[in-house]
Amino acid sequence: MKSISDLPKRLSVLTLLVMLLAMAVPVGAAPVELVRAPEVNVRTGFTNVPDNTGSVTFNETHVGIAPGKDFVVENLGRANLTIANVMVPNGFRVEYISNTTIV
Repeated sequence: MKSISDLPKRLSVLTLLVMLLAMAVPVGAAPVELVRAPEVNVRTGFTNVPDNTGSVTFNETHVGIAPGKDFVVENLGRANLTIANVMVPNGFRVEYISNTTIV
């Protein structure tokens, strides 16, 4: 039978176990604070463009009037994001890029 004198010893072991579990990282994964990479996010207005789709809907327009749409490129990562060689489909154009390096 356990006595009251064993209680602090059991609590300290339990506290250590909880601390170790809180610091646990899945096998093969680097702790988040060690990963330094850019993470690009593209949005138009407040709507994010889904990753790897490049799909954006433009409003209807009349013949001869080009619709416009502003895109915001954000860096949500922990390293600089460099923008270079921006390519758009035929009939579209890039008018302005404010920064080529986003911190």
